[in-house]
Amino acid sequence: MTREPEEPLRLDYLIKAGTIHSMTGETYRAIGVRGPEIVAVSAEPAGLDDLAGHGTAVVDAGDLTLLPAFADSHEHLMEASRNTLLVPVDKARSMAEFAGLVADAAGKAPPGQWIVTSMGWHESNLAENRLPTLAELDAAAPGHPVFARRGGHLAVANSAALRAAGVGADTPDPAGGKFGHRPDGGLSGVLEGGAVYQVAAFAPKSGPADLAAALGTASAAYAALGVGTIREAMITPDELLAYQDAREQGLLNVRARPLIRVGNELPAEQAIALIRGLGARSGFGDDWLRIWGLKFVLDGGVEGGALEQPYADDPANSGHLNWDPAALTRVCTEAARRGWRVGTHAAGDRAVRTLLDVYEGVVAQTGPLPPWTLVIEHALLSDPAPCSTRCCGTWAARC
Repeated sequence: MTREPEEPLRLDYLIKAGTIHSMTGETYRAIGVRGPEIVAVSAEPAGLDDLAGHGTAVVDAGDLTLLPAFADSHEHLMEASRNTLLVPVDKARSMAEFAGLVADAAGKAPPGQWIVTSMGWHESNLAENRLPTLAELDAAAPGHPVFARRGGHLAVANSAALRAAGVGADTPDPAGGKFGHRPDGGLSGVLEGGAVYQVAAFAPKSGPADLAAALGTASAAYAALGVGTIREAMITPDELLAYQDAREQGLLNVRARPLIRVGNELPAEQAIALIRGLGARSGFGDDWLRIWGLKFVLDGGVEGGALEQPYADDPANSGHLNWDPAALTRVCTEAARRGWRVGTHAAGDRAVRTLLDVYEGVVAQTGPLPPWTLVIEHALLSDPAPCSTRCCGTWAARC
């Protein structure tokens, strides 16, 4: 019996460059790719030429430097994708342009339809360097609810949107949020923290098919900029299905590691029931789409971060905590016991201190946990004093 010789290795791609950096520190002049993997490397530009066949695509970058794709540890690809489906006010550079984009969308919409803007804008990019007012949004889209979300923790709504959400001048602030008021007591339209979610609940949502397609568009833009992997910092279970659709349809152009939101509007028992009902744990998925863990939001953003001292421009405001620390400890303990990683948003120094206490309470109940099981997201303001009491045992490696 004769045995056929093994087929020689043939590359799908042969890439040459002046310097090719690896993740381990070595540099090369040529790399060979077959399928999804780098299968050969060489310090010489012509060192892999014998592995190229008729079907090999050869890319010669000359003297350019090649880097591995970037991995972004905190990204909101889902929101960036949704932005492509909404009114693109991020293009505005003045209040007139902002209002004009809203007016254009309202002019094309049926009477009474919500006008929802992208969230990728900031007032610092507008000539006036301020938020739009309720009155300006009313004038731009009369008869339409307008919801202009800016980032993850602030929005401006017009009168029709506030009415649709049942919000009036006497509506109490929601837990972990605030309705803005004018000096005369009327609503200003500014929504912070939990108030954003309260009004957003009444706005229309993009369907899963639209979101999957948008993920394809936005992830292609990320990949074109050299981003290869993102840690998707917060999505809902429904949005995870949109991610799965995009993955199955071949639309996902970056590897995604999502965190599933557990909302502070849920009592502890319901939050635990949600976690138990997910039917998975951290690490579930494949190389393109793998669940990283769960996401909690302990305080607000830059307008509502929980601070030890009041805001310099607002002496009556020290931000807010969205979770009762005891409840958060209980929920995170259940999550850790079920094999979940936990990432918790904490912006202000009071929130960071509180979260360290929460995580310390979790470890006291579970015992030692694997590295990166309990993670702080952002920690924008951190006082070293609270950490000094923990520079032993549990937190020694992190202080």
